[in-house]
Amino acid sequence: MDVGVRPESGRLQQVMERVELAVALEDLLGCDRVDLVILPEADPFVAVEVIRGERLYAEDSYQADEYELYLLRRAGDLAPLERERMAMILGAEP
Repeated sequence: MDVGVRPESGRLQQVMERVELAVALEDLLGCDRVDLVILPEADPFVAVEVIRGERLYAEDSYQADEYELYLLRRAGDLAPLERERMAMILGAEP
Protein backbone atom coordinates (compact mmCIF):
# COMPACT_ATOMS: atom_id res chain seq x y z
CA MET A 1 0.00 0.00 0.00
CA ASP A 2 1.28 3.46 -0.89
CA VAL A 3 0.77 6.18 1.71
CA GLY A 4 1.65 9.78 0.96
CA VAL A 5 2.44 12.28 3.68
CA ARG A 6 3.15 15.97 3.74
CA PRO A 7 5.09 16.38 6.97
CA GLU A 8 5.33 19.57 8.95
CA SER A 9 8.53 21.50 8.41
CA GLY A 10 11.42 19.77 10.11
CA ARG A 11 9.58 16.46 10.59
CA LEU A 12 10.49 13.09 9.04
CA GLN A 13 13.96 14.21 8.07
CA GLN A 14 15.71 11.24 9.66
CA VAL A 15 15.53 7.80 8.04
CA MET A 16 14.57 6.14 11.33
CA GLU A 17 11.59 8.50 11.73
CA ARG A 18 10.36 7.41 8.31
CA VAL A 19 10.87 3.73 9.07
CA GLU A 20 9.04 4.04 12.40
CA LEU A 21 6.12 5.79 10.69
CA ALA A 22 5.92 3.14 7.97
CA VAL A 23 5.93 0.34 10.57
CA ALA A 24 3.27 2.12 12.63
CA LEU A 25 1.10 2.54 9.52
CA GLU A 26 1.52 -1.15 8.66
CA ASP A 27 0.28 -2.06 12.14
CA LEU A 28 -2.57 0.47 12.04
CA LEU A 29 -3.77 -0.47 8.57
CA GLY A 30 -3.19 -4.19 9.00
CA CYS A 31 -1.11 -4.64 5.87
CA ASP A 32 2.20 -6.35 5.20
CA ARG A 33 3.95 -3.39 3.60
CA VAL A 34 3.53 0.37 3.41
CA ASP A 35 5.47 2.36 0.84
CA LEU A 36 5.83 5.79 2.39
CA VAL A 37 5.88 8.64 -0.12
CA ILE A 38 7.03 12.01 1.18
CA LEU A 39 5.00 14.24 -1.16
CA PRO A 40 7.25 17.34 -1.22
CA GLU A 41 10.23 15.12 -2.17
CA ALA A 42 8.43 12.88 -4.65
CA ASP A 43 8.53 12.99 -8.42
CA PRO A 44 5.54 15.14 -9.50
CA PHE A 45 3.90 12.26 -11.36
CA VAL A 46 4.31 9.87 -8.43
CA ALA A 47 2.81 12.49 -6.09
CA VAL A 48 -0.22 12.84 -8.37
CA GLU A 49 -0.73 9.07 -8.41
CA VAL A 50 -0.60 9.02 -4.62
CA ILE A 51 -3.16 11.81 -4.13
CA ARG A 52 -5.57 10.10 -6.52
CA GLY A 53 -6.24 7.64 -3.72
CA GLU A 54 -8.27 8.14 -0.59
CA ARG A 55 -7.26 10.82 1.90
CA LEU A 56 -6.97 9.28 5.35
CA TYR A 57 -6.34 12.42 7.37
CA ALA A 58 -5.82 16.13 7.01
CA GLU A 59 -5.56 18.57 9.87
CA ASP A 60 -6.95 21.27 7.55
CA SER A 61 -8.99 19.96 4.60
CA TYR A 62 -8.90 23.28 2.76
CA GLN A 63 -5.11 23.46 2.98
CA ALA A 64 -4.83 19.82 1.86
CA ASP A 65 -7.06 20.57 -1.14
CA GLU A 66 -4.88 23.56 -2.04
CA TYR A 67 -1.74 21.43 -1.85
CA GLU A 68 -3.30 18.75 -4.05
CA LEU A 69 -4.17 21.41 -6.63
CA TYR A 70 -0.57 22.61 -6.50
CA LEU A 71 0.68 19.06 -7.15
CA LEU A 72 -1.73 18.65 -10.07
CA ARG A 73 -0.64 21.98 -11.60
CA ARG A 74 3.02 21.09 -11.20
CA ALA A 75 2.55 17.73 -12.92
CA GLY A 76 0.46 19.38 -15.64
CA ASP A 77 3.16 21.96 -16.29
CA LEU A 78 5.79 19.24 -16.57
CA ALA A 79 3.72 16.82 -18.68
CA PRO A 80 4.99 18.05 -22.09
CA LEU A 81 8.60 17.73 -20.91
CA GLU A 82 7.90 14.24 -19.56
CA ARG A 83 6.38 13.15 -22.88
CA GLU A 84 9.45 14.48 -24.70
CA ARG A 85 11.78 12.73 -22.27
CA MET A 86 9.95 9.42 -22.69
CA ALA A 87 10.03 9.77 -26.48
CA MET A 88 13.79 10.32 -26.35
CA ILE A 89 14.26 7.29 -24.11
CA LEU A 90 12.16 5.11 -26.39
CA GLY A 91 13.73 6.53 -29.54
CA ALA A 92 10.49 7.87 -30.95
CA GLU A 93 9.38 11.32 -32.05
CA PRO A 94 7.61 13.41 -29.34
